[in-house]
Amino acid sequence: MLGSPVFWWPAATLWWRQCDRPVRALVHAASYPPVGGRSFAPSRGLLYGGPDYAQHANETIVRLAMIETREDLAAVEEICAVDGVDGIFIGRNDLGLNLGKGTSADPTDPEVTGAIDHCPKAAKAAGKRAGCSARPAP
Repeated sequence: MLGSPVFWWPAATLWWRQCDRPVRALVHAASYPPVGGRSFAPSRGLLYGGPDYAQHANETIVRLAMIETREDLAAVEEICAVDGVDGIFIGRNDLGLNLGKGTSADPTDPEVTGAIDHCPKAAKAAGKRAGCSARPAP
């Protein structure tokens, strides 16, 4: 299926002391020059975006930083402030595991639900989007 590319980048996977470095790496890897360093393979891009895709490609890419660890949670405001990041995606199960609460399709632990509730507020305050997976309705 062709569509707007979405790049997910686990913030903690490349976590360094300066919070914005791995998130800036996301922006660089997911964006074409002059914004980033992604190579341009024209066949898919031209099919998706038309003959002028290279001129507007960066406007169609969605860049989301994953929030999955206690460290991500502590720095969520900084992560959302990075220019070029469109939003965050909360990995509920990994976040629950990293908080020592296990996994659940419907988390009820107050620390986990509080963390999940905090992330969209941080994103909204920065003018960014937030999302997480949801289980199907029964």
